[in-house]
Amino acid sequence: MFRLNLTGETIIFVDIDGPLLPARMHYAKSNYDIVVGDMECSWQDDIEKKCQIQFDPCAVNALNKWVEEAEAKIVLSTNWTKYSTKEEMQKILSGNGFDHAYTALHEDWRTIKHKLWTRGEEISYWLSHYRGSIKNYLILDDDISVLNHPHLDPKKVILADFFDGITWRQIFEGFEIFGIVDYK
Repeated sequence: MFRLNLTGETIIFVDIDGPLLPARMHYAKSNYDIVVGDMECSWQDDIEKKCQIQFDPCAVNALNKWVEEAEAKIVLSTNWTKYSTKEEMQKILSGNGFDHAYTALHEDWRTIKHKLWTRGEEISYWLSHYRGSIKNYLILDDDISVLNHPHLDPKKVILADFFDGITWRQIFEGFEIFGIVDYK
């Protein structure tokens, strides 16, 4: 298990598809033609189309509150980083109401994508490079591998549903992971 440092940084690992953009959001009026109507997924290479996609506003606001209350930095652990630069991701996140898009992304802002690695392995690898400098972390994902990885603490995982996103209860579990009991 990864050892935490009580004086280090707090990190939130964020997946987009599922937690912030659940499948049900594909049917939002603003998303339908871009996501559902584009069977070739050409939108992935088009920054203007990506910026038009609307994430689940409740999930984004939960992320805002977690970052504020825990003074956390964000590391993106999502396939979106294969098709987007840091600046493009900041623009996408900001356009979706993430208030900290330009200030909360960690300098090492994404996990490394490797075709043979699970999401759990990507996050564990990232954490291994910051051993001793991480105070706490939360993983917001819909990939079960984050629960089964031997170097990740399953109590620090919010496993969202790919189709429906994060629940009301999971939003408050996020505060509890950070030890925040007086949340709003």
